[in-house]
Formats: sequence, C-alpha cells, structure tokens
Amino acid sequence: MGQRLVIQITDNDVNLANAYYHWSAYTGSSAALTKEILDIIDFVNKDYTPVQKAVWLLYKTGARFAPDEIALMNRDEIDVDQFSFAFDDKAVDRNDGLLCVTEDGMDNNTSWEEGRVEIDITRKLVHFDVICTETAEEYTEYNKDWEGAPKVEDLPVFDVEDCFDFTFCEFYSFYDKVAELLQKCQYTGVSKDRTTVFELIE
Repeated sequence: MGQRLVIQITDNDVNLANAYYHWSAYTGSSAALTKEILDIIDFVNKDYTPVQKAVWLLYKTGARFAPDEIALMNRDEIDVDQFSFAFDDKAVDRNDGLLCVTEDGMDNNTSWEEGRVEIDITRKLVHFDVICTETAEEYTEYNKDWEGAPKVEDLPVFDVEDCFDFTFCEFYSFYDKVAELLQKCQYTGVSKDRTTVFELIE
C-alpha cells in the first residue's frame, strides 16, 4: 500500500471505467474521493449509458482522459464524442486522475495501483481496499520492541466489518469513523472484540 490509487466503477461484474490517482492511496484521501462520488451519484444524467455515468462520476473528481487513452479509444472504435462532457480546458494530471474506459487503459491503471476502491453503481456497493488489518497477536508481536506502541487494550474501538464491503449508506458510516480517528491524529484502531487491529494508511 502507499500512494497510487485506482477507483473502479462497475456495473455488477462489468468494469465500466476507472481512474488512477497518483498521490491518493491513503485511507483518508481515498475515503474522501469515494464520498465525493457517492455524494453526486444521484445527480447523474438519467439518459446517460452506464459507461457515460461512470465517466461523469470520475470526471467530477478531477480525472481526465490522457492522450494515450484517447488513442486507445480510437483504436478500439469507441465513440469519443459520447464523453464530450469530460473534455474541457483542465490539464491532464496524474495527481487529479487519469481516466480510462478501454480494457488496455484500465488494465494499465490497475497495474500501478497500491490501493483500490470499487464502486458498483447498479448494486450500490463499495469495496474499500485502502486500509490494513492484522490480528491482535500479529500487532503485539510486531510492536513488542517498540516501547511507545499502544497496547491492544488501549487502542480506540474502530467498529467496522473487516471485509470492507459496504452499501452506500454503510460507507458513509465508515467514512465518519475514519474521519473521527484522523481528527484525533489516531491511525490505529481495534475491533469491538479486540481481535482485529485496523491500521489507517496515512
């Protein structure tokens, strides 16, 4: 895990579009980008096709099509004009997101990822894979020689499912819990039963 995030928009098991964000594979920034998408998902043009919806959502985060992806779209005979709303005067920047809809483009993005968020716009589900987990025993063993490491029993409770699969509503609750930890400059939490330790990537 580290710096390179990919957000993948899907329709059931079909990949529609993704975007690569060079400095965003941290728990807080990834959660914020995901929330940004969920906040506007009900405002997508109802006449858009699923792939147009996916592109619009990623476009609104700041992602843009790079020249390489436009060339791939032309090669694959994908109508670029259907995404005319995603072209403006904003410069393409990998920090703001490199948007892809071609199979090769999406595969190239994911080949660089260090963290991933998947958003299924049909089933209204989020899979959030930008956080680390370990057992309480693993945490204790790893930190046994660090006197300043909090003991498991002293860690704040971080009450989430360790599979990190959420409905949209559940994700908002998860986001609030992440934000609460970060506001307190706390980056490690523990499950209610104190068997699983969660480590935010920051």
